[in-house]
Amino acid sequence: MATGESRGGGWRDLAGVIVAPGQTFARLRSSPALLAPYAALAAGGLIANLLVLGRSVSLLERALALATLMTGGEARFRQLLSLSGYASLPVVLGWVVTAVVRAAVPAERMHLVTTSAAALLPGSRFGTWEHRVLSLVDPFSFWSLALLVVGYAAVNGVGRLRAAAAVVPLWLIVNLLYLIAALSGRPGA
Repeated sequence: MATGESRGGGWRDLAGVIVAPGQTFARLRSSPALLAPYAALAAGGLIANLLVLGRSVSLLERALALATLMTGGEARFRQLLSLSGYASLPVVLGWVVTAVVRAAVPAERMHLVTTSAAALLPGSRFGTWEHRVLSLVDPFSFWSLALLVVGYAAVNGVGRLRAAAAVVPLWLIVNLLYLIAALSGRPGA
């Protein structure tokens, strides 16, 4: 633990950086605190995501209800939302694997580390359209998709083939939209 945190400085500096940034950063020079700002960022991100989720629940519920209606399923929104969270855990595991590997490579090459097929490209191709397309080919994403299909089938009481017919097209659309946004967001990519 940094010395600033042991005296409560890290937590005090959360407010200090707003009202007296110069003094706060001067204090951090000799007594850097790590726990307080990152705990605040994590808490803020969680709160922001819960607020956004709360506001978009009715739209999401309608989309999932439509998919459930198309498959003849019986799941409720809360069940579908829960299964989505659990099915996303392989993606989080992929982030952890990537972070561990990035910690072991030189800093100037960290951005090149990925669990996706984009790792097969030379570093000079980072950020190109090929890189963005291959970044979607990731075993942790496919594992998550498989869990979505299995979970959707289980909570809806339908067969896995029927579940796949509902889940896979939605997954493809989301990834296609991600790809379009990524390709249009960067000139020359």
